[in-house]
Amino acid sequence: MLGEVGEVRMCKRILKEQTSDVGEIPFYKIGTFGKEANAYISKKLFEEYKEKYSYPKVGEVLISASGTIGRAV
Repeated sequence: MLGEVGEVRMCKRILKEQTSDVGEIPFYKIGTFGKEANAYISKKLFEEYKEKYSYPKVGEVLISASGTIGRAV
C-alpha cells in the first residue's frame, strides 16, 4: 500500500477553464510533465490553492488520479 511508504495526499483539481495559454505561473498537465508547460494559471489562483490545499514540494512523487499508464519522467 502507498501509505506504507509515504504520506498520501490529494490536491484540489485545477479546471481547464482556470488555465490560459499565457500567464504568470506554469501549469503542468500529465501530458506535459518533463516538458515545457503549455498552460498557465494566475498568481492569485496559485496563492489561493497553496494556502488551502496540499502543495507538492521538490523531491515528492506525484501520481495522477486519472489517465492511462504512460511513461515515467
